[in-house]
Amino acid sequence: MLAVLLSDIGLGLIFLAGVIYSLAKQHLAAGYVAVALIVIPILAVLVAVVFLLAFRRELGASAVHRIARLLHRFIHRIDPDALARSAEEIADEAREALTGKRFLIAMGLALANWLLDIFVLYLFFLALGHHQHFGALLVAYALANMAAAIVRNAKLRRVGVCGATETLLIDRDAAPALLPVIASELADCELRGDALARSIVAMGEASEADWHAEYLAPVLAIRTVEGIEEAIAHIRCFGTSHTEAIIAEDRKAAEHFLAEVDSAIVMWNASTQFADGGEFGFGAEIGIATGKLHARGPVGPEQLTTFNYRVRGRGQTRP
Repeated sequence: MLAVLLSDIGLGLIFLAGVIYSLAKQHLAAGYVAVALIVIPILAVLVAVVFLLAFRRELGASAVHRIARLLHRFIHRIDPDALARSAEEIADEAREALTGKRFLIAMGLALANWLLDIFVLYLFFLALGHHQHFGALLVAYALANMAAAIVRNAKLRRVGVCGATETLLIDRDAAPALLPVIASELADCELRGDALARSIVAMGEASEADWHAEYLAPVLAIRTVEGIEEAIAHIRCFGTSHTEAIIAEDRKAAEHFLAEVDSAIVMWNASTQFADGGEFGFGAEIGIATGKLHARGPVGPEQLTTFNYRVRGRGQTRP
């Protein structure tokens, strides 16, 4: 019924505004908020047209005709006359629905349906994110698929190369939402984790030796950390200064990681398997140097080249 539609749209607008606010608090790229801000006016116009059809049919029908003609310019399959007929049917339903008890009953049903949706959504978030606030969980859930794809590629594309990931560090607050999704992509990989990781996903127990290990096999060590500083401290303690990567939406946190991690290659939102001279455009690769003298990182023909400087003078002296 029309009243149900009106109620769902109106309440949906309120919910959408709350989602946008929560996402904006997480410092997401402006594009996310821009898209949402485009959706809100469209929904608002839809609500306004429906109300016009309900209370001022002629004005509402005129608005529908104008909107249909405008849409027809961009989407030629839209038939303005067919849309107008549909608008008239909605108007007829509106006059019937927005009278007496039928309207109140419809509004009650719409509100009950919306509250049920919110309750189910709340249980879903509670199951995935525990104590996380709404915006943080949405961001974590949005990152989960990308993180899972990157981690799978970084670990399993080729397990015997120097760019294969051996340890996954994951933020404790994000772990309940992220880790199950990542683990589902690593069904063919042995996982070894700390106590918190094991409480979220069934896996083997990791020891300190696992933080040092270079498995060269489908085995991944997983450790939960309290924020980016603890992750950097772990890398400084157990890393090899070869290749590290961070998966994050927050640009400030990612740039901090890139600046503070002292490895030959440091990546943001990319698989560690890109640690290759060919991928960097250096041609053939001899290896990846972790030292700080001469070449560092991928070593190809250019990095192996030495120089001989020949100076020809005419009696010049240096003052």
